[in-house]
Amino acid sequence: MKTTEKRNAIIGAVVLGFIIIGLTLWYMASNPPMQVSLGEYPAAPVPPGAYEKEILTDESRYHTAVAAYPSDIPLRESAGPEANAMVVARLNDFATSQIADFKARAGFETMTEEDISMLGFDQGRKYALELDFDVSESPKTLTYVYTIYEDTLGAHPNGTYRTFTFDKATGKELGLSDIFTGDYLSRLSAISRQVLPGNISALSGVEADLEYIETGTTPTAENFQWFALQNDMLILLFPPYQVGPYALGPQFVEIPLSEITDILNPTYQP
Repeated sequence: MKTTEKRNAIIGAVVLGFIIIGLTLWYMASNPPMQVSLGEYPAAPVPPGAYEKEILTDESRYHTAVAAYPSDIPLRESAGPEANAMVVARLNDFATSQIADFKARAGFETMTEEDISMLGFDQGRKYALELDFDVSESPKTLTYVYTIYEDTLGAHPNGTYRTFTFDKATGKELGLSDIFTGDYLSRLSAISRQVLPGNISALSGVEADLEYIETGTTPTAENFQWFALQNDMLILLFPPYQVGPYALGPQFVEIPLSEITDILNPTYQP
């Protein structure tokens, strides 16, 4: 498969995952008699390019939570078994902590009978959390791209990203500050502001809100914290609401590394 096709396939898989998970959570909220059996959640083979998954489940009268993490990763030979195990543990801890945080923020223990009735818990409705991941690789890095969906019975579920990038040789977790040098945030901000209006208009058929885009691409570490390296491409990920209204969904900016070699750490030059 060509590089462009592989990249597009991964982006398509992430978007499709958002759609499928969103529809699943909407159906669960809209059809209280149907109860999801988390024990039947498919931990079956995953598509090529992803890896075997372990599934964490947590369920009560008020919620269902499903979170995936990799049972093994391809760093054993390149970085060694200790580094491999540390990355697995890191992603396991992340999945576990997301479930714990979701339950703590929900405040199930302090809910009154009035709360329970108002939210429809007494009619079978539940809060829901789902975490799943895809995998992106470059010659020197491995990235786990998590999509996180929460349904707290509001107008619609909320979705976001969390990405983890690791050096294949050492197993070290990398941020953009490890991969780039100089004033890289301003450069990525400028490129994003140039690319996003066209992307959004092509996707939605409406003119992009430039002020919304500028706010979401201010050159701060927080605005550019979710990214993946795929072959010779940097992919910046923007969750719903960051650069446009929720209805526009997540947005992506793809930047060939060959166009930004001047700010790229020599270790990660293509």
